[in-house]
Amino acid sequence: MKVLVIVVLTLATVITGVAAALFSLQSTRVPVVPGWDGISTIEPVDPAQANAGWTVGLLNANNKSSDLNRKAAWSALAAAVLGALTGFAALWWP
Repeated sequence: MKVLVIVVLTLATVITGVAAALFSLQSTRVPVVPGWDGISTIEPVDPAQANAGWTVGLLNANNKSSDLNRKAAWSALAAAVLGALTGFAALWWP
């Protein structure tokens, strides 16, 4: 029984750790899409409108990246807790 619990906890630790790494990797690959992209494929001629479009794109990419980083942080926390539980089960389970 002890070995089964340790194996299950170890697998859960590995899965949550890999999930954290994948979320972190995805957060670094969020593209910046300018705000005018859904309306037109041509960048506005007016510099203020062009800058506003890029600002909107940067803010949207930042929001998406921060959501993925939040998921990565919670997954890493889960992996750490599961790893600690695995260690406790291996050392102090009767």
